[in-house]
Amino acid sequence: MNDTEMVQIQLELQSKISLKDKIDINNIKSITGVDVAYFMIDDKEYAVCYAVTLDRNTHEMLEYTQEYGVIEIPYTSGLLAFREKDLILGAWKKLKKKGDVIVFDGNGILHERKMGIATHVGILLDMPTIGVAKTFYDIHGIDYPIVGNRKFDTTDIEYKGFVYGKALRTRPDCKPVFISSGTNISLDTAVCLLKEFVTDDSRIPLPTQLADIGTHAARRTLLNERRI
Repeated sequence: MNDTEMVQIQLELQSKISLKDKIDINNIKSITGVDVAYFMIDDKEYAVCYAVTLDRNTHEMLEYTQEYGVIEIPYTSGLLAFREKDLILGAWKKLKKKGDVIVFDGNGILHERKMGIATHVGILLDMPTIGVAKTFYDIHGIDYPIVGNRKFDTTDIEYKGFVYGKALRTRPDCKPVFISSGTNISLDTAVCLLKEFVTDDSRIPLPTQLADIGTHAARRTLLNERRI
């Protein structure tokens, strides 16, 4: 599949995006964080996906799982989902305790075709999904407005009257994170939910923080054991 074909798939999936809440926020009991890390072995590129489900009230880790494999699709900006989706779907399938919402280390509709990893996978699974990016993904040549320095200050990321996401300050004097709806959830609900998972020791909300830690640990284990 070439880049043109991938873009066409993204355009066709756009009609399936829903920015309405599929589940009432009061009924959300657990949340799954997902991240993917890459590594090289003998000139081959591999990746490992780590998925962790947390209890919403206690933040207790209910379950975690991982999936790894060869990555054969080269990186192209805007087409990340095609590299990662199979591993993510594999890790999700293994989970017995699946969250009511999935949070991705990446973007949702904060994307030039509104089709970041959280949106693409959310459509495939028909699940509420949220994108939380650590760095700003420049779309349409816009930048995000300056965010106040207080905890939970936000600014809208807007282009031609459409709000693609929010920049959220999770801690004073730290760079903001960038939140966008994936699908099946509103931006207001996404931000409200993620605020509950902000801790004092990280600027990244807990679901993707633990997923990020998990991917790096899994990558080290795979490299040390040379299991591949």
